[in-house]
Amino acid sequence: MKSKYSKKKIAYNSEYTKNNYKQFKVNIKNAELEDLELLLDKNGFTKALFVRIAINYLEKGLIKMKKCEEIKDYLRGKEIEIEPEERDDFSLGNYPAQSEEDSITLDDGYLFYIINKDDTKCYISLSRRTDPSDVNDEHLEDGYFDGYFNYETLSNLLKLVK
Repeated sequence: MKSKYSKKKIAYNSEYTKNNYKQFKVNIKNAELEDLELLLDKNGFTKALFVRIAINYLEKGLIKMKKCEEIKDYLRGKEIEIEPEERDDFSLGNYPAQSEEDSITLDDGYLFYIINKDDTKCYISLSRRTDPSDVNDEHLEDGYFDGYFNYETLSNLLKLVK
């Protein structure tokens, strides 16, 4: 039995696809993929529709990160090296060397940051502690992730967290 598609039509379709579409691949944990596929199926979404919706929300500033792991993934690879003497600028209580310090409560901990006085570099710390002021918190010494970053990285992160 002959196929209803001619070789010419198949060649046209593959050429059209090649010229007008790109693949978007991502590696995620097996459990995350299983959860995502269940959610997509439950909501009747294709993967392409999911990505299109996420793009729209991201453009409108409606996607927010509220978990330490998400922020850690965002920051990974963006760390900068600073001179040893610059580390003092980010010491707690060294207010003359800083323009701002703040903490933001997340779903599973908190984000703490200090910006140097010329707003070029910052120190960012993620902690699993649920209350940064609670000295009896079980995660008191849990330094989940920290590092030095340029100010632009922090600025972009704050748009995604706040």
